[in-house]
Amino acid sequence: MTVEADPAGTNKDITPNEQPFDRKKHWLDYVTLGLELFGLIVLCVYADYTIKIYHANQKAADAAQRTLGEVQKQTTLTRQQLVGTMSAAVTFQEPRITNDPITNKEIVVILILNQGHVIAPQAQATFKIDIVTFPNLNRLLESQTYTIVVPQLGPSGWSQRYPLRDFAPQERQFASQRKTITVKGTLGFDNGFGDKFEQPFCYSYVGSYNIKNEGGGSTSGGDGFMPCERFEELVPYILKHQLK
Repeated sequence: MTVEADPAGTNKDITPNEQPFDRKKHWLDYVTLGLELFGLIVLCVYADYTIKIYHANQKAADAAQRTLGEVQKQTTLTRQQLVGTMSAAVTFQEPRITNDPITNKEIVVILILNQGHVIAPQAQATFKIDIVTFPNLNRLLESQTYTIVVPQLGPSGWSQRYPLRDFAPQERQFASQRKTITVKGTLGFDNGFGDKFEQPFCYSYVGSYNIKNEGGGSTSGGDGFMPCERFEELVPYILKHQLK
């Protein structure tokens, strides 16, 4: 081995294998760089593929959500139409007074009807039958509170008779009427589709009357119950226009 002076002023050992080693090192650097670039490309392709799958899934989910919304709307509309045309419609009818042929006393008949197309699973009513002065409507006799529960109410309806205390036959003529009857309470029912309703009711009795018309002639009516609001409007008019 010989030692030569380094032009830069330093001594350097030169081995026969140094140049091939440098070439090998450069080749490994290129391979490493190539692998890194390839990995980056694969990662980008995978990320792009994942993003496309996400957007496709999101579009599918949005479409499914819209379809579900439309189905729900259609289902709701169909149910509303079905309920509107087929559901039970329970009403508390105007009471009526009649004579009991056995006791020969006046009684009031309470009637509940189902005017719908399906059976009402249950209907219930809570009410009072009050005897009040006429036409001032001061309470004379307060009845007990009646509560009725009618299961499976069909088109035939339900009715019940209740006795009237201290209500003479002359009270059924407006001219001699000094007392009247007020039936007031609440009615609740299931329409057959799980919907529950509750509504108040109030009816008062007016005896038979005959009034003169403003344009001539006369009109007769009465001997029946009517809604309390109508009763309060009609009675003053009858008092003013009744025929003697």
